[in-house]
Amino acid sequence: MKKNFYRWELIGWLWLAFFLNQGDRQVFNSVLPLIRDDLGLNEIQLGLVATIFTIVYGLLVPLAGYSGDVFRRKWVVIFSLTLFSLGTVLTGFAGGLILLIVFRSVATGAGEAFYYPAANSLIGHYHTGSRAQAMAIHQTANYTGVVVGGFVAAWIGEQFGWRMSFFIYGLLGLVLAVVLFFRLRDPDRSRQNESKENRIPLKELAGVIWRTPTILFLSLAFGCMVFVHIGYLTWMPTFLHEKFDLSLTNAGFSSMFYHHLVAYLGVLAGGRISDLMAQKRKQVRMEVEIIGLLFGAPFI
Repeated sequence: MKKNFYRWELIGWLWLAFFLNQGDRQVFNSVLPLIRDDLGLNEIQLGLVATIFTIVYGLLVPLAGYSGDVFRRKWVVIFSLTLFSLGTVLTGFAGGLILLIVFRSVATGAGEAFYYPAANSLIGHYHTGSRAQAMAIHQTANYTGVVVGGFVAAWIGEQFGWRMSFFIYGLLGLVLAVVLFFRLRDPDRSRQNESKENRIPLKELAGVIWRTPTILFLSLAFGCMVFVHIGYLTWMPTFLHEKFDLSLTNAGFSSMFYHHLVAYLGVLAGGRISDLMAQKRKQVRMEVEIIGLLFGAPFI
């Protein structure tokens, strides 16, 4: 009974961490016009900050996944939350393009990269029959964080300046990191040692990945989706603000809420459908994913 309660408590704590992870990412996008005007940067320079952030994130995700196998996942999650929150706080002190790249693109991007693989691994350990549903609930933090982050950061930026948005989100993350220090639990050491004994060497693992078409095609599909998604998240608030003369607060909300509301419902439904149908046919999890991407592509 106690273990059953903790597995859902774990989802709650990781939900908050992922909420800040994604909300923190949208803070920058929501106050782009304020940063541009204050620091005298142009759209290309601001786009460069977002691009380097994505490159750093993408390059470090494989290392982040491996670190979740080598080190205790509790510490990987806490390290991630601490690093990207600290990077967010420091971004508020940036006075030009170089420091934006250092604090925002490198420090924050690196910190965020290490969160998701370790968090998913923890969820997978504590949830077996409810794995897809648990991951779906966790995934809703993505959408909630982006919507709330876009709205709140824009409002704070309009009222108190863009730097305050970064200070508040970063400090919230640092506080949560302290809480997770006491509340997160790793699997017992016997299972961890068993996992170490069965671990495939990194070189051999890389070879398996490159020889597995499923992994390569899923990576390509996800990469294409992220390519579109990053452009949308980065520029849609600014587009609505400048094209339709909306306030930053209104643009931050409207650009994210309606899109992510449907995504929120879709991911919960997809997780439930996957769990139910996978009892009869395991490959249905991937088929649900394929159908989702197939329906999304024409609208993009």
